[in-house]
Parts: sequence; C-alpha cells; structure tokens
Amino acid sequence: MKLHHIGIATKDITKTATQLHKLFGLGKQKNLVVFDPSQDAYVSYLRLKSHLDIELISGKKIEKLSDKGISYYHLCFSTKNIQNEINSLQKKGAILVSKPTGAPLFRNKLVAFLYTKIGLIELIQISR
Repeated sequence: MKLHHIGIATKDITKTATQLHKLFGLGKQKNLVVFDPSQDAYVSYLRLKSHLDIELISGKKIEKLSDKGISYYHLCFSTKNIQNEINSLQKKGAILVSKPTGAPLFRNKLVAFLYTKIGLIELIQISR
C-alpha cells in the first residue's frame, strides 16, 4: 500500500480549497466538485504544491465532524488488489464499512472504507 491522499471534512469545499491555496499553494485541482452517491457526499480532489493530494468531502454524513471543528476524515491508500488488502486489514482488526464500489471522483476506480483503531481508511484500487 502507498499513501494516495488525505481526506478532509468541510462544510464548504470552495472555501476550504481557497484556504489551502493561501496556506500551502495549490498545484492543480484535478476535478471540480462531484457528487458521490455511495458516500452521499460532495467531493473534490486537489494537489498542493508540495505534491500532497487532498480530497475535500462535504455532506450530511460528515456534518457532525465539521460542526465539532474536526477536519480530519480519512487516509487513503492505493493498492493493486483491493480485496486482498481488505482481507489483510480485516485479519488485523479492521472493520469493513463499505464494500468496494466505483468512485466517480476517481473515474470509477474501486474504493472501499474500513474503520481501524487509527480512524477511517479508504483503499483505492490502481491498475494492476
């Protein structure tokens, strides 16, 4: 597995993207805001000048986090075989939160979410 991006919860994707740009400088915004029905959330993906990729997530599921001032949402790791990685993480105590499904933000690549003792982990399957 390799770190793919960090997910940040926000009430306002555009405002948060502007703040990130002021603080760190944006490389390029890879996508505009997209609705992801599997997460019931709006998402956007951008890269900071430091080449760190950030996914901004906004919607009802994460409103409580934003209301409490919590912005960290998840770490995403890329893998060549999502099911093998899910199985491996479950053996280590992770709980599958959502089965692999196509993610509109990532051109329908398979993603899955697991809950671990360090928080929410997203897996994204890259080309084999």
